[in-house]
Amino acid sequence: MNNITAGAPRFEEAVFPILDSFADAVALINTEGVILVANSVFADIYSKHTHNCTGTNVLDLIAVDLQMPELAEQHKNKIREILQTGKREVFEVEITGRTWKVTINPVHSSEKKITRLLVITEDISDKKRAESELEKECALKTAVLDEMPGCAAVLDADGRLILWNKYARQLVLGKKENQSQSIDHKKIISADDFFPVKQKFLDILNSGADDCSEVQIHPPGNNKAQWVATRGRRIIIDGQRCVVAVGMDINEQKRLEEELTESKKRLTFALEATNAGVWEWDMKTDEVIWSDRIWTLYGLEPNSLPPSHKLCESTVHPDDREKTFQTIMAAASKEIEINVEYRVCHQDGSIHWLMCRGMPLHETDDGMTCYIGTVMDINERKKTDIALKENETKFRSIFDHAPLAISIEDIQSRRLIDINTSWLKLLGYNREEVMGKSVSDLELYADSNEYESISRSLNEHDKVINKPIRLRKKSGELVNALYFSEFITLKGKPVLLVMMTDITLQKTQQKNINQLEKAVADRTKKLQEEVKRLQRFLSMISHEYRTPLAIIRTNLDLLGIKHKMGNFSNKQELLKINRAIDRLVEVLEVSIQDSRISEPQNASTSIPFQIAPAITSQVEIFRKIWAEHVISYSENLGRYKVFGEPSQIKFAIFNLLDNARKYSSTNSPIEVKCCTENNDAVIKIRNRCKSITRNEAEAFFEKYHRGSNSANTAGAGLGLWLVRNIINQHGGKVTLKGITSGVEATIRLPIVSKNSSSAKT
Repeated sequence: MNNITAGAPRFEEAVFPILDSFADAVALINTEGVILVANSVFADIYSKHTHNCTGTNVLDLIAVDLQMPELAEQHKNKIREILQTGKREVFEVEITGRTWKVTINPVHSSEKKITRLLVITEDISDKKRAESELEKECALKTAVLDEMPGCAAVLDADGRLILWNKYARQLVLGKKENQSQSIDHKKIISADDFFPVKQKFLDILNSGADDCSEVQIHPPGNNKAQWVATRGRRIIIDGQRCVVAVGMDINEQKRLEEELTESKKRLTFALEATNAGVWEWDMKTDEVIWSDRIWTLYGLEPNSLPPSHKLCESTVHPDDREKTFQTIMAAASKEIEINVEYRVCHQDGSIHWLMCRGMPLHETDDGMTCYIGTVMDINERKKTDIALKENETKFRSIFDHAPLAISIEDIQSRRLIDINTSWLKLLGYNREEVMGKSVSDLELYADSNEYESISRSLNEHDKVINKPIRLRKKSGELVNALYFSEFITLKGKPVLLVMMTDITLQKTQQKNINQLEKAVADRTKKLQEEVKRLQRFLSMISHEYRTPLAIIRTNLDLLGIKHKMGNFSNKQELLKINRAIDRLVEVLEVSIQDSRISEPQNASTSIPFQIAPAITSQVEIFRKIWAEHVISYSENLGRYKVFGEPSQIKFAIFNLLDNARKYSSTNSPIEVKCCTENNDAVIKIRNRCKSITRNEAEAFFEKYHRGSNSANTAGAGLGLWLVRNIINQHGGKVTLKGITSGVEATIRLPIVSKNSSSAKT
């Protein structure tokens, strides 16, 4: 018997408390739009209770209750798009004078299929009004800022311009005052578009200290740069840190300074663009000077220790450390250029590739005095190089070991540039014999017409697909092959890719497949005939068994009536005969049910039927056969129906009752309780005996399996196997589990309809 936990809560029931805690309206629907579960906020929109929403189509609620068929059609289209694309949909709608944001999310099963949809409806009316008021407030602030004589701007924590005046817009966008009405005031501009020193404003955000800077602006349409003296201060807006910056025109006074610093700026930009830093090494004092960027490249805190060789050595990868510094010191001893690539380990555990280059500087009298160089981040380039090498290795491996004969040819000369092992094996050559030669030199084509046909297609730059050709091997032997060719680009040069496969084996295999298919068809026909004969035999044996058994049982009943008031000596023998007849009937029924379970289900025999009478009939039959066993029976199923074949369901129930009888303790009752749970008809059968483990419970459902306590009990090990097959075919579930007093068997069968009016007819 089984130990699987019965009665696990349904998914929709389990998630209801979560959904009902949401402040927004939430409903879980199936792919047809039927509501599986909804929270109270969702139900309030339609003036309903949550249980009245369940089982109702959400499209009907919108079209009928809200009288908004157009909105229902919009929901229907959105659901269709989600089922096609697998992506969620978000849109806004107007309902009862308020604005709602609707989000429909797909819910995937373990098989990656969309089985449910989560609909979230959020009331954003207040948010919309707040946004409108905010726009009015921003317009007023902008009007005030526009009257300022200098430029003014507000930047958020991400360095984006969220507010700026007319003068600032003219600097950034190059707009004239009479064109300002065409400017999109909602446009968010990066601080880099406004001030090229974005980091200064980020420093203000982080430190809170005021900053005075001189920055250069390049207004569009103006060839001359504009210098502005700015002052920045950190402020708090809506709980968020921002920077207010104002600026005055200092263009004239900066004109001369610009000429002096232009070269330095170009160097700075170049270093930033290449993610590089500058270093200087004084050979006389052994002093090292680093730019700020080098600290970051080595994964060190900027300016936390005096820069030195030992400091940078501490972060160089252990596998690269010795080779790197031997290369640097060897170059320094020879006073030649330093050029080395190595890895460094940052404190967060990440590994980065760097390239260090340095040039020696010489003075006339003292010779070389120092090295000046750069350290550059080449991590992305290294990743690309490694990926390229890996791809080349993979391509080479695939190319060489492909089962197809592959060659790469020069387009003009048709000379072979590369060939794989399968090509050589197909035609019987070695690489040295064919490399650099043309296909015409090798006389590969046995039919000149086929060669000319392929050449015409190639001259017109058409690809050739699955063309049958005959090839000549090195030995002169002919081989049939399929030819495929296409123009590709290899290392920037157009080439011809040719693939060929030997179809001799394929033809042989196809012939074998045809023979195998015929043999399978013949065998299938014979098996079908055997099945029919078996069914006829079962029908015959059923009749031949039941007729004499019925006669014997009738006479035994007469003997029992005749002596029911007496205490005759053959009472035990008659009891044995009755039970022997019961065993023969059981063997017959198991055999017939085993045969029927193995056959495809016949839809014509499956009908909706009331489950309660079917259970009651089996309980009564059990009581008549084994009157000495006490059975406690209670049911609360009403007139609910299930769909299936009544005889099979009755057989399954009787089998579980009989199983409980066989393994019950002496004089112990059998309990049968029936009820409805989560739109299922639930049948629980308990007997008192030794409890079982979870593994034992699952094993009892295996075909021909019998438990360790079945040594003195008749049976073939098919009963529970048949029960599970029957219940599974009816869309239900059967489980066994050990309990304190014994074993509990549970059957769950889906009710035809959860709606009481249709289920109780």
